[in-house]
Order: sequence, then C-alpha cells, then structure tokens
Amino acid sequence: MKKQLHIYSLLFILISFFSGCFQTEHNRETEIKFGVSAEYPPFEFYRHGEIVGFDIDLARLIAQNLGKKALFEDIPFETILAALSNKDIDAGISTITITQDRKKMYDCSIPYYKEILALVYKKTEPFKTVNELSHKQVGAQLGTAQQIWLAKNNPEAEIISMNNNNQLIEALKAEQINAVIIDLSQADAFCKKNSNLEYFRIKNSSEPYGVVFEKNSPLTEQVNKIIETLKKEGKIDELIKKWLTTSEG
Repeated sequence: MKKQLHIYSLLFILISFFSGCFQTEHNRETEIKFGVSAEYPPFEFYRHGEIVGFDIDLARLIAQNLGKKALFEDIPFETILAALSNKDIDAGISTITITQDRKKMYDCSIPYYKEILALVYKKTEPFKTVNELSHKQVGAQLGTAQQIWLAKNNPEAEIISMNNNNQLIEALKAEQINAVIIDLSQADAFCKKNSNLEYFRIKNSSEPYGVVFEKNSPLTEQVNKIIETLKKEGKIDELIKKWLTTSEG
C-alpha cells in the first residue's frame, strides 16, 4: 500500500509539473507579459489601483495586434532586464532608453517615442544650466540613461542614485539633494503636484524609448512592424495627445 501511495504521489507530481509546463506554453501563445515599473507618470503609474499610462496603452495595442492579451508585471526598474533573462516576462516597456550597451545583451524595438531630459529643482535654489551642477548632489535613478548622461556631461556633479524617481523627488523636497535629472514628461508631472518645484529642459538630450526583449526573440521583428503601423495610422500621435502635453515626440 505504501508503495502504491508513493507511486501515486510521484504520478501526481509529474502530472502537476507537466500541466504547469503546458499551461505556461499555452499562456505564451495567448498572452504577452510586459515588465513595467509603475512609478513613472504619465508613462506608467497607478490610478485608482490600476496601472495606466502611455506605455500601458501602447503595450495593449501591441498585444492586440499580436492577437494576444497584455499582462503587466510591476517590478523595480533595475530588475526588468534580469526578468527578461530569466524568462519571467516576455517584454519590457517602461520608458526604457535604447542604448548600444543594452542592444549588445538584448533585442530593442525601433523607437516608439523620443523624450528629452529635464532638471527638477526647488524654486528657492534654481539652476539654469547643467554646468551649474558641478560639486552639487544630483539625483538620478539607478540603472538609467539619465545616470549615464549626467556622468558624461558633467563629471564634477555628485550623482546620488536611488531606486525610483519618487524617492528622488522626496529627497529633493527634504533638501537632501540639490536637483533631480529626469525625463521631461515626468518632470512636468512631478512639478504639477509640487508647487515648490520647477524644471528646465536640457537641450540636446534626446533619448529614444523602445520595447526590450531577450536576444533573438521572435517578437522583436513582429513588434517593430506593429510600431511602424501604429505610427502610420496615427495611433502613437493619439497616445501623445492623450498622455503627454509638454514633451516633444
């Protein structure tokens, strides 16, 4: 009897295992899971308990054109690429800048939007140029293109890295840092919520956003064609009008 129970237990485990495998395969055929970091209004953020924003609407359009349902995994920004490598998600879409270093390790779609950078500061301590940031403590989100851009364009600035821009803005308000370098759309959103903050656009700082996949993913070419079609049909422009009021696409 014990042997029979042992055999039944093994069969149950094996059936459960293979059922799980088939379920995962089935899900990938009917669903596409996007990794996002929902702390970046107006691209991805929570509203009434639901993740919304420019990137979220775009992801749903991409999924629709693939004939799949869009799922969203809200994870820290710096873990999105690792989640791709671990196959925990199928794609990353979270204001991810296309860089040469990222393209060496992952597939990047064609750009769906180009953003410029901005510097957020307190009205009582204004800045007019990036050169004024020398020997100042400037916040930049960990693992982002902003962090790299600032190090290149003003090596004398002391970069303070944190996990997300909400933390950086709070540090700025608490006078723990002097300024925050951030995407223009997000700078505008944060300053609208905080009347004691303002920002200026940083010239010649355009950065392209793309959808990121694991290397040699079959989704890359499909999504590139979808983005091209969405641009031609004016769908991207509609998202810009809906979510972005100050940025230059």
